[in-house]
Amino acid sequence: MTLRHSLVVEGRKTTGFGRTFAIESVMEIVPISNPIAVTQNDPVTFELRYKGKPFANQTVTVVGRLNGPASVQDLTTDEKGRVRITAGAADFYLARAKFDERSERKEGQYDLSSYESTYVFQVFNRP
Repeated sequence: MTLRHSLVVEGRKTTGFGRTFAIESVMEIVPISNPIAVTQNDPVTFELRYKGKPFANQTVTVVGRLNGPASVQDLTTDEKGRVRITAGAADFYLARAKFDERSERKEGQYDLSSYESTYVFQVFNRP
């Protein structure tokens, strides 16, 4: 496999939590609930988007920094591309999604495009 080109993405500003959305040729994890004020036991909702649209039936893995492998949660996106977790103890958490897309270039030859998106958020002790 050779790398033909790399993709540099420039976002465009939108309304919401002051977040920037990427262009429609990538996969992204978007916070639906306010990611700034999360405390233990708060609900946290993310939406997985692929090519600008909600991406259903995909796995989003959430892991905490302190407990590492013991805190791993594998969640499946619903029909709206959303997953919801209940925030654990105060910590930094990583949400990650990966998707491989195979497309036929010509009969018997395929291109493989790999997409990965991560989102880091913090859970605080204070309400």
